[in-house]
Amino acid sequence: MKVMSLSSMILDAAPSFVDYFESSLVQRVSEYIYKPKLSVDYIPLNWTNTNGESLNNILKLSTNWKVLKLPDLIEKMYSIVKLQYADMRCALHGHGNYQVIPTLKSFVLSNVAWCQKNEEGKSKHFQRFISVSTSKKEKVVTSTDGELQIPAAPSIARKPGQRKRV
Repeated sequence: MKVMSLSSMILDAAPSFVDYFESSLVQRVSEYIYKPKLSVDYIPLNWTNTNGESLNNILKLSTNWKVLKLPDLIEKMYSIVKLQYADMRCALHGHGNYQVIPTLKSFVLSNVAWCQKNEEGKSKHFQRFISVSTSKKEKVVTSTDGELQIPAAPSIARKPGQRKRV
């Protein structure tokens, strides 16, 4: 539906572009963007470009706002992701920049217990940690220490019977 309406708009604006649009561009967008997005369940359908702005800022800061060649950029991204994984591993024994959320506190080990594990045991423990999926079914807010849980308030708090703010 959207392709047909877009095709008619292009026909009015740039008739010479219609053949390329219908024969090549639509197929490529469908094959490389739309279908992969449908086949992977961890990319939300309402993903927007602003969701990547945080990583974009991290990349710009790490490259000092300079243009890099593609292999260098990929290497830089790989090193950033490795650093974030290392920070997550550190959080499992109470160090680093991150904290484990209260619902996953069972994965946190003391520093002594972490040091006693061999590298294979540490990797296994980390893999179990990152493979856990947290469900968003429960609508409760948990305190930072994990002691208190209260029901989450709706996004807009209103008095009973109130329709709009006067």
